[in-house]
Amino acid sequence: MDDDDQSNVIAFPVQPPPQRPKACATIAQPAVKNLPPKVHAKDGRYYYVDKNKWNKLTRVDEGASALYTALQKWTSDRPATYGQLMILYVARALPELKPATQPEYMRQINGRLQHHFGHMILNTIEPTHIAQYLQLRKTEGAPKGGNRERATLSSVISWGMRFGWCTVNPCYGVRRNKETPSKVYVEDAQLKDVIDRAPICLRDLLAIAFLTGLRQGDLRILLRENITERGIELRQSKDGKHRIISWTPATKYFVDSALARSTCDHVFVGEAGRPYSMDGLQSAMKRLKAQCGGTLFKFRELRPKAASDAEHNVLGHDAMMLRTYVRAQTLKPVR
Repeated sequence: MDDDDQSNVIAFPVQPPPQRPKACATIAQPAVKNLPPKVHAKDGRYYYVDKNKWNKLTRVDEGASALYTALQKWTSDRPATYGQLMILYVARALPELKPATQPEYMRQINGRLQHHFGHMILNTIEPTHIAQYLQLRKTEGAPKGGNRERATLSSVISWGMRFGWCTVNPCYGVRRNKETPSKVYVEDAQLKDVIDRAPICLRDLLAIAFLTGLRQGDLRILLRENITERGIELRQSKDGKHRIISWTPATKYFVDSALARSTCDHVFVGEAGRPYSMDGLQSAMKRLKAQCGGTLFKFRELRPKAASDAEHNVLGHDAMMLRTYVRAQTLKPVR
């Protein structure tokens, strides 16, 4: 590597690993946001409220899966509305999806689809309703979100067709909103400044996210058993592919630093010594944003930066998919 190349390399800080925390507590399941119709939370429990009668479901800390399983009791085995169909889908079909997909489907169903389509009788949604919904989301400034919600609703209805509850899927044939790939590229100087300002626990996570191109979901659940002599070995939650990321001095340093702090099976833990939840990581990034003067890249933008900066295919994608992630290329002239 010549002097010009060395000047473009991000100089990560070299600090001794911090002291290990004394304990790593068990994390309770987060409360469900945007609850289904007639479901209310009170005094740490969920209730199904029907005709002013409060029927106990589950404790809040038992999480969404337990809630929807209990909610089946109040939903007919043959649903009459799309809302009832969604409840059955979450309880019976959602657990079969990949772990990385489940929270997103849950958020879309509870946050948008239940409230927009849940009251409608089965087989009354028409393609025009789907097109109008996509236009609504485009008007609201969330065209991509509308596309994702359309795909989730399509999955729910297709599942209902297996049991004869739905006769046709109105999502088929409806043109999606146009999506423009993001062009955001995190500059080296910006990343270095953030790394310097971040607490050590978040610093290690951000650094490994950039160096490896791993998704934040895979990093949050990374375990000690995934750390081997060969490198970081894991099976990606989104596509199930097995990956081995070999060691470099930089990756070894930051992983060792994270392990020195953790008393759990998880590699990356927050300042309290507990593994990061999705909400916990978002909160940590918001605090870091305040420390950086209100300007900060999104965590997910580290993955395209890794793809752009690496001289090899660090993400392991085929050429077509890789083009989506590469935001900047350095090209050499012929002569």
